[in-house]
Amino acid sequence: MALKWFKPDLLSSGNPGSCPLWMDNWTEFVIKLLSTFGPHNPVADTVRGYGNGALHHQFYSGLLDCIKDEICHVGKPHNLDNLCYLAQEIDTCYWECKEEVQCTNKSSGTSNFLANKPGSSTPNSGKSKPTTSS
Repeated sequence: MALKWFKPDLLSSGNPGSCPLWMDNWTEFVIKLLSTFGPHNPVADTVRGYGNGALHHQFYSGLLDCIKDEICHVGKPHNLDNLCYLAQEIDTCYWECKEEVQCTNKSSGTSNFLANKPGSSTPNSGKSKPTTSS
């Protein structure tokens, strides 16, 4: 759509003095482009319009309580980049710990299963199996 709008002026080989101002000035070109077609990325432009304080607050408000609890232990960073970094670090540690607990539970569950398996050499109640003499 933009090419159709700008193409006649770009391809005209007429009088160079009659070309629009935007053809010789990048800033004027961008202004004309934005005024005609609007922002390229309206979401990013909206985010840039908010102050860092508002984004900091929104980001912190959206965090899980367990992450907020950990942030309270170390202190909440005052800028958004540091808050994002800290939240990612805490989140990574949380999931690593959860994975380790699951692995530990699986391995202890397997050893308990083997200990309670019939015919196992490890007794499950602390009593020894009776031996038969021949």
